[in-house]
Amino acid sequence: MSDRYMQENTQEKPPKRKFWQNLLIMDSGDLKRLLSLSSMMLSFALIIVYIVAYLLLMTLLDRIFGQGPVLLANLAESLIPALIATAVIMLTWPIFRDKRVLPAAFLWMTFFILLLFITVLIALRNDAAARNAFLYTCLWDVLPSLIIGNLAVWLKYRAFIYL
Repeated sequence: MSDRYMQENTQEKPPKRKFWQNLLIMDSGDLKRLLSLSSMMLSFALIIVYIVAYLLLMTLLDRIFGQGPVLLANLAESLIPALIATAVIMLTWPIFRDKRVLPAAFLWMTFFILLLFITVLIALRNDAAARNAFLYTCLWDVLPSLIIGNLAVWLKYRAFIYL
């Protein structure tokens, strides 16, 4: 019997791998972990979609809600671009054959933004004004996008799983 047949029929767990070992190319030229690589690259595209939505809509929303109460203007300027960007991203759901790619991309995006958040807070630890401005921006612009996007994609993925 071949080694491959014996390996497939044994109950041994495969050895644990380091993260970067998942991205190595096999002898056949295929990627070992295409999901992790493709979802990581897609997460950068998702971040760009959210940034573009905010950049394109901010002046329009400021003209519409700028004269009103500050809380209403802040809510509109943070939620409307997040909702529109999430809707655009969710329109791409049927494109993916592997339905795990989009939820995994949102996990990557959350990881990258959390990493950026911690790094900037450490860098701004001695500048209270800059740190407060950064936290204000994260609260009104980044957090709604993360929450709305993750909520939408995970609810859609859950509905897909239980079909």
